[in-house]
Amino acid sequence: MECRDKIMRHCSGCRFLKEYDYGRKVYYCDHEGRADDMGKVGAESLPDGCPEWCPLKNGVS
Repeated sequence: MECRDKIMRHCSGCRFLKEYDYGRKVYYCDHEGRADDMGKVGAESLPDGCPEWCPLKNGVS
């Protein structure tokens, strides 16, 4: 989900979101510009918003 101003509000619609199943679902951000080294977004479910370190939250593409 991207707003008209191109700032990401939720990870669920992001093209960089990757889901892996290691006995439970784990979600990771695959964006090269992320500030978090691991890029882990959540386990079993996504957060309501974006992590503070999300590069798209701040309008970086």
